[in-house]
Amino acid sequence: MTIFPTDFCPSVRNSEKRQETDGIEQELLAKKLGLKLNDLQREIATLRHMEKLRATMKGDKKVFCLW
Repeated sequence: MTIFPTDFCPSVRNSEKRQETDGIEQELLAKKLGLKLNDLQREIATLRHMEKLRATMKGDKKVFCLW
């Protein structure tokens, strides 16, 4: 299964403008996409390498956002 950056924010998929979000935790994203956490982490690594996705800290939690 290939994950695209627009999977993280459906509103971006249907919009011409890129919208900012507060990001999503990887556990929630894995559940939402129906992936095992290990599979999601492999996909995230690829997207981070391509600078399509980045991680940031929100409080004490790591969340992923569009680049």
